[in-house]
Amino acid sequence: RWATTSRDGTIRLWSGKDLHHLRTLRCGKAWVTDLGILPRQNKLVASTFSRVLRVHDMTSLEVVGKMTELEHTPLTLDCWTHTHADEVTDRVATGDNGGFVTMYKMLERDDDDKGMETKDHWRMERLWKVSLHTDWVSKVRYMSDLNVLCSASLDRTLCLYDVERRGTPRRLVGHSKGVYSFDWSKSFKFIASCGLDRHVMLWNPFSGKSMGSLVGHSASIQDVLIIERENQIVSVGVDKVIKVWDIRNHKCLQTFIDKGYYR
Repeated sequence: RWATTSRDGTIRLWSGKDLHHLRTLRCGKAWVTDLGILPRQNKLVASTFSRVLRVHDMTSLEVVGKMTELEHTPLTLDCWTHTHADEVTDRVATGDNGGFVTMYKMLERDDDDKGMETKDHWRMERLWKVSLHTDWVSKVRYMSDLNVLCSASLDRTLCLYDVERRGTPRRLVGHSKGVYSFDWSKSFKFIASCGLDRHVMLWNPFSGKSMGSLVGHSASIQDVLIIERENQIVSVGVDKVIKVWDIRNHKCLQTFIDKGYYR
């Protein structure tokens, strides 16, 4: 199944085979800003513009956990399973409109805490909250092989933050305008980022230096995807222009223009 979010306060589930609409979940009237899946617990986590994090059971689709009245609005999130020694836990990280990145641990409530009047059987324990940016955080992603959280922001930077050691974040500075998104290549060990400045920038996460840039878009770039098996990078512009790049020589291989009209 596929899941999408909307500004009308809904989450829509779609068939993975034929993209047929299966069900709509109403999360209130506020914009649903992002969602993530916890496969070990079969749970869906969604963030909304009303400063709420909701946990849905993927089988019943009911709300089984909720955090309300957060200090800032969560704009993006990522979920993963964390293994440390003999402990295996589900983690959730969020980035918000205050420039903060926060990490939570998912915990099941004790029988004494569940009560008969509530269905909130899961809770989130905040592990830490750190100010990494001076503007809205547009994306967060956990990189398991580096054990870091990478965050992008409209303050024109990306940050790499060690989730265990904490300490001083490593900053990737080079974009002239806000950064919208990024992707990480485990095989080739580089980060590709994009944003308002119309370039895709390539980064060495170990040195923190730029490895080059892909130039060719005439509008801001909304998202970027690395396809390792094809040695390609795909970038999507806000003007509905899609470009395919060769990782090896940084040249544009194909350009697709979506001429469809979407309301």
